[in-house]
Amino acid sequence: MKQILPLVALLFVLNACTSTDRTLDIPKVVSTSRTTEHQQIPGTRIFMVIPKGYTVSGTTIRKADGADIMLIESRGRALDKEKDLAMAPKETPAAVTFFQKNFMLNDHLANIQYGKVRKQKVEKISLVTGDDSFLVAALCEMPENNTVDREEIVNALKTIIVDKSVKLDDAALRNYTLDFTRSAFQFRKDAAGVFYYTEDGKGDAQHNVVTTMGPLPAMPRVEDMKTCARALMKRVEAVVVVKARTEKVVSIQGKPAYEITMNMELDGTSQNVYLLVLGNTQSAAYFLGYIDDDKPALWKECKELAQTFQLK
Repeated sequence: MKQILPLVALLFVLNACTSTDRTLDIPKVVSTSRTTEHQQIPGTRIFMVIPKGYTVSGTTIRKADGADIMLIESRGRALDKEKDLAMAPKETPAAVTFFQKNFMLNDHLANIQYGKVRKQKVEKISLVTGDDSFLVAALCEMPENNTVDREEIVNALKTIIVDKSVKLDDAALRNYTLDFTRSAFQFRKDAAGVFYYTEDGKGDAQHNVVTTMGPLPAMPRVEDMKTCARALMKRVEAVVVVKARTEKVVSIQGKPAYEITMNMELDGTSQNVYLLVLGNTQSAAYFLGYIDDDKPALWKECKELAQTFQLK
């Protein structure tokens, strides 16, 4: 099974509404030079000019009215020209695509899509770019029919530069700790702040895997953690068959957290899923495990490792 959450946003369909005649100012070639206004996105090699009125929180850039840009960099993952640059359907029962285009963004192939899910009152823009050594995705939302936000986001996306010469200390970027002293799980790889742990650090990091991600925006209340956990799991549930699910507030070493467990089926494989969201007044992080049904001992190991999850 392919990992769902870290790059799940790449799979969402951008579409909706009645009129599909909405274009974005995207030329065939966008060439940008790095300036003093460019800001490095924490934990990535991505530099972007942040629009006025937006604040940076981790890899998300937000505006008070609900507009936001989430940036993801996956190092070591090549751009798949057939999949990542593929055009979305113009219309589906759930959504409609207003605009989409393949172009060059600072010497790299790129694809941008703009649309709306019919039942939501927000519009979405996604951008994917990369080469044979990295993939970057920008996932954006804005209030419906807000042309100011749309222009601000598009202009910001056109300033994206990936500086592959930048060296990142990924370990220093983690706002959490895990105790692997007696765990069967060991570090396998990282991709843009998403850390993968597999049994003995081996395998393809797509089956029987634990992933962690942080920092996320501050979540001082349990209600914030619950909202985040449900939103994350909603993305998972959109592409799987859910057979059972439970959720509750738990205590991890004396600190409140929100837990969701689920049994699901994807492509004929039955799996257990364990999600834990931990937050405080400074930041938050999540712990997510996907374990095959026929690995009960590893499922136990996954939940035991989650008990050592702590924010710094």
